Amino acid sequence: MTGSVLKGLEVSCFPVGPLACNTYILENLEDNSAILIDPGEEGDFLSNQLHKRSLTLRAILLTHGHFDHILGLLPLHLNFPTVPIYLHVADKFLYKRAVASAKHWVGEEYSPDPPPGAKGLSSTGDLAKGQVGTPKAGGESLLSHLTVIHTPGHTPGSVSYYLPGEGILFSGDTLFKNAVGRTDLSYSDPDALKDSLKLLLKLPPETLVYPGHDDPTTIGDEGQLNY
Repeated sequence: MTGSVLKGLEVSCFPVGPLACNTYILENLEDNSAILIDPGEEGDFLSNQLHKRSLTLRAILLTHGHFDHILGLLPLHLNFPTVPIYLHVADKFLYKRAVASAKHWVGEEYSPDPPPGAKGLSSTGDLAKGQVGTPKAGGESLLSHLTVIHTPGHTPGSVSYYLPGEGILFSGDTLFKNAVGRTDLSYSDPDALKDSLKLLLKLPPETLVYPGHDDPTTIGDEGQLNY
């Protein structure tokens, strides 16, 4: 995969929520536009970060539908009602049951925002199943540099977002530093995850990997491990 290079790009990471999901703001310094990836919680805080930097939010991208990656969506949608949200169609069932999942995994005392969809988020735009390409959101410059790679296994609709010209990959919960996504869930697929990892590990070894949790890594470092 090849791509042109953005002259000014900045990645900011904000671990949010009870499972410390890495939420990323990908900022194009040339035109002050931004993409937000995996708003796990604290949607108003993330909105304030965008406003403080005078950024124009172009899209919200979800790597998959697990609750800890999407529960900041409702405040963001209320603050940026026209901004499209992208999720692979195979994870819509997780997207719809985010609150129930949160209660199951982090306890009844935790009361997250209602899941998007329940509030009629008509701006939600689903990626076509299995699509590898760029989200269609007006052809904005930042989005035009981005490639979507379907990486199922952890969930059926897991995707990774790749900026080939910049050598940056947002891997969600597919690939971590020295670890991979869990596949013991009823809808997970260990064989699919292995295939997804093979695909990602073919990327250039210097590719910087921003995972859904914990610290960044590189494709080269992860390629040394036996996944």
